[in-house]
Amino acid sequence: MQSPLQSLDIAIGAVGALPQPGLLPAGVPPASDAEVAQAMLALRKGATLRLLGDDVLLWPGLPSLVGKARAAGAAHVTVQTTALPLLRPGVAAAVKAMGVSGLLVPLFGADAEGHDHLVGRPGAFAATLRGLRAARAADLRLEIFAVALRPTMRSLDALVARALPLPIDALHVVVPGPGSDAPPAWLPHPALAAPFVVRAMTLAVAARRRVTVRGVPPCLLGEMGALACELAPAPPAIDADSALLAAAIARQFMTQAVDACGDCRWHACCPGVSVRQVERFGATGIVARKDAPPRGGLAAPRRPRLDSRVAIADVSLESRS
Repeated sequence: MQSPLQSLDIAIGAVGALPQPGLLPAGVPPASDAEVAQAMLALRKGATLRLLGDDVLLWPGLPSLVGKARAAGAAHVTVQTTALPLLRPGVAAAVKAMGVSGLLVPLFGADAEGHDHLVGRPGAFAATLRGLRAARAADLRLEIFAVALRPTMRSLDALVARALPLPIDALHVVVPGPGSDAPPAWLPHPALAAPFVVRAMTLAVAARRRVTVRGVPPCLLGEMGALACELAPAPPAIDADSALLAAAIARQFMTQAVDACGDCRWHACCPGVSVRQVERFGATGIVARKDAPPRGGLAAPRRPRLDSRVAIADVSLESRS
């Protein structure tokens, strides 16, 4: 019998027209009706359910599934969206009334030039910001996917600084690798992306926001590595052949016994690197950690020496959108 799940991600599939490069492994099928039913049975009372896809607010089955999740005892239902559907009057309030508690919104750049280029639609960045404000006005929790792709990864900290004043509740930094649905030319080497990820994490920690990282091993993140390891998603407690998204993510970033990892003691909390990633980029910067992993209680990292309120206010959404 399957153990109760405290959190679960379900892939809804492609339901929108705006590309979201790098967020999903390529070719992930949507969860079947049987898998969704199985997931509802496995949810623990008080669990968190995340429904992921390119724009799940456009999925016709959303109200029914949210109702089933709430009936099964889910305390939080978070939905991925571009935030563009929220531009229509009344939609944000209707989403809240439906039982959705929060939204996951991807940002691909700190400004219109970068974001609009990567999603292929002029005006998308400004529209996304308006949708985010509508969501916050409807009292929906906001979590941001900060996607680090080669054309925009150097401004990752500026992206985070722009998002923080909404305010957002959590930041999820994603560094796509081989096997994702992003064009290969946009994929960064994890070791090259790592300094920009650290800067973004530093801003989020300074603002006391929850932050997670996917796609960069903790050994590349310096002092932030312990935090990334502590907050790494737990291994999915679902069948390996399932189309549920957690399994697909686990297969994409499965920890491999590459030579550089050696007898690293952080395997249990490391998102790992895929064989395809090592084949493409090599194992530059990856080292075996000899110290004990931080599972079991990690003190919050020291606040960085910066006045985050000033740094954030200088690039606020209200002043630059």
